[in-house]
Amino acid sequence: MVMRIALRRKSNYLRRSTVCLTTLLALAGCGGGSHLPRPRPAEDDEPVAVAPTAPQGGPANPGSPQPGASSPTVGTIAPAGSNAATPNGPAAAAGGPASTDAQAILARRRQAVANLHKIGGALEKYRGKHARYPDQVIVGRDGLWLLSWRVALLPFLGHEELYGRFKLDQPWNGPDNKALLDQIPEVFRSPERNDQSTCIQLITGAKTAYEIPAGLADRTCRDGLINTMFVAEVHPELSRPWTQPEDYLLTPARVHQDLFTHRLDGALVIFGGDVGPRLLPANVSDEKLLAVLTPNGKEPVDGERVSRELQAEPYSDIVESLQKAPITRQFGNLISAPAGAAKPEGVAAAAAVVAPEPRVVAGESDEDSAPPAAEVASSDGRAAIPTEALLTAAGEEVRKLYADEYKTAKKAEDRKQFAKKLFEESKQVEADPPALFVMLRAARDIAAPTGDLDLALDAQAKLLEFFQVDEFPTTLKVLEQCSPQLKDSSAVGKLYDEAMRLADLALEHDDFAGAKQALNMAQSAARRSQNQEALAAANRREDEVNASRFAFQKIAPHLHTILRSPEQPTANGAVGRYTSLVKRDWEKGLGMLAKGDDQPLRKLAQDDLGDPRDHETQAVLGDAWWEWSEQASSPIEKSSAKQRAIHWYKQALPGLQPSLSRVRAERRVAEIESPAKSRPNLR
Repeated sequence: MVMRIALRRKSNYLRRSTVCLTTLLALAGCGGGSHLPRPRPAEDDEPVAVAPTAPQGGPANPGSPQPGASSPTVGTIAPAGSNAATPNGPAAAAGGPASTDAQAILARRRQAVANLHKIGGALEKYRGKHARYPDQVIVGRDGLWLLSWRVALLPFLGHEELYGRFKLDQPWNGPDNKALLDQIPEVFRSPERNDQSTCIQLITGAKTAYEIPAGLADRTCRDGLINTMFVAEVHPELSRPWTQPEDYLLTPARVHQDLFTHRLDGALVIFGGDVGPRLLPANVSDEKLLAVLTPNGKEPVDGERVSRELQAEPYSDIVESLQKAPITRQFGNLISAPAGAAKPEGVAAAAAVVAPEPRVVAGESDEDSAPPAAEVASSDGRAAIPTEALLTAAGEEVRKLYADEYKTAKKAEDRKQFAKKLFEESKQVEADPPALFVMLRAARDIAAPTGDLDLALDAQAKLLEFFQVDEFPTTLKVLEQCSPQLKDSSAVGKLYDEAMRLADLALEHDDFAGAKQALNMAQSAARRSQNQEALAAANRREDEVNASRFAFQKIAPHLHTILRSPEQPTANGAVGRYTSLVKRDWEKGLGMLAKGDDQPLRKLAQDDLGDPRDHETQAVLGDAWWEWSEQASSPIEKSSAKQRAIHWYKQALPGLQPSLSRVRAERRVAEIESPAKSRPNLR
């Protein structure tokens, strides 16, 4: 087995939050320049192939031939109105099967349209009172996300009494609030589901109106509210409990399935200002779609002209147009989305030929696609991903060389052996980067859907060792592909550990959406193992992600202040506190805390930077951090301060004489590092 952990570098993480803390701190001269996230290699212009109707056992990537199978069409989107657009399926079944009768479908659409008009009116009432739309979440005093914006909107929908029954200091699934789930107002209820979940969600993610949870307002929307779309009815499979503080995360590679395949003619959406509820046609161009999704993109677009009046009946001209000419989307190429959005695969002729995957979610794509031109190796010795032309040529050669295996590898066990062979024999081509890249990726992408997690991760580790591959999305995809096939508890435990590691990696780079994706995977693994301790650990980590996201939102203005005035005390205190006590990056954070305006923290940071060598002084510094933790209101800051105390206690203990100081240090170290405090092991 390849030693994976030793190969994991910070530079493998190419996805960044829009305001990357590490980058801004480096620009401000706050250190850490060697850890700057690497710029993403340029992507190619290959269209995203979206096929919502692909069967569960269908091809992994549209256009990827399977062993013994012919290649399907690449780059087309099933028209709205096809099977992909029917309201039946897993989501409908969740709330009882939805009728396929034409009149019933039309009645459900009418109900959805009426609901959206009511919600649009309530949103305008809210803006009239508060000069902005609702924040995405109701936040607790400790920064945790408690309830959805939909709860905050209740008084403006005529549900004052229901709003009054919510405990605004409890999470949505707390004992009191959970009892109100079945009180979902009809305006939020999905006509296709008829349960406690809703398809009415804010559009969140990089560059959207809700990139951060703060409510959209005129001053934060340079393109104009009337030209910005911020609420949509998403596909029922993406519905959420209506009080849960979660919404739709824009993923460019899946935007068509998520927004346009539910209704026959387009997406039911809400624009800001006087435009309000509208229909966004399913055949809207990628450029116009991007323009209305981004409040500050400065695109010349008219929201009212791009959309149509919201009506109860589908627009027949749109439906006919889609049936005659299925569209090809390249939306993923138009938007750089560092906080969770996937990029299109890109190397159709090479990667698709050499990757006979049994299944990948239709429309999803790899992030390790090739740049259009050669790039130099990175400072850590890893090479750029070879160009498309080189990968195409290498892919064809690999296809010829392993023609027999491609024809005969039909069963899962055969595919496992084929993947293992590709991985082992890739060692013979390490001097040929295009061939090495193609063979390793093929080994990874063939092994993952068979459930061979070890082999898939080993191939992924080699890719990360040799090439500038974006670690987070590609590794997460491996876990997603392996997960359904894992049977034994050891494999599920390994998946849990890797998902938790990915969550840490994402959080380290302020990628909160990515961290939550990874934690969802970890939570699923813990439930499968029926390990309540592991599930509780993943849930605690999710709380920390929510708190970190809220804390990051609060310091965003201070980041720019530091760029202009590196010595400004308030900004240094705020950013230093986040960097040290939330991110636990003490190397970068202590220097700012030492220049901050919080006197107790300033003194602690200055003493810490003094790097005492005397054991008694080290123990005293540990006591000081522990005492500060006792008065911290934020759970994540309390935990971080105690960890810093443990850092100094461990340095002090080898030289401390028998004393109360030694006993205190030993007990506190034992308390924090007890087995109950460590991450559970599912294996």
